[in-house]
Amino acid sequence: IVVVYKPELLAELAKMDADAYFQKVEQIKLDNAGQIDVFSWDIIRGQHLNEVAVTPSKVTGEGVLVFARYSSPGPHRVAIADDREVTIQLDKLDFKVIPVKHK
Repeated sequence: IVVVYKPELLAELAKMDADAYFQKVEQIKLDNAGQIDVFSWDIIRGQHLNEVAVTPSKVTGEGVLVFARYSSPGPHRVAIADDREVTIQLDKLDFKVIPVKHK
């Protein structure tokens, strides 16, 4: 999960597929200190994580992206809207971000 605070950086990341992102993420963080928060987990097939809090370093941001590393072709990148709670469903070939609806 990547929280971006700089519009130009968001535009750049929104064009990247997951392969490019994971190859460059360390340099992206170094080049954009204070303008990006990166939250990462290594999740193996069949593993289930319960609620995980993501606390951004700033009150407002430009956008939130999720990247997932898959061996199948595809961008494996999703932008999260203004939803405060989401479920990320990791499927065999790709993933989905599903907003949590409270009753």
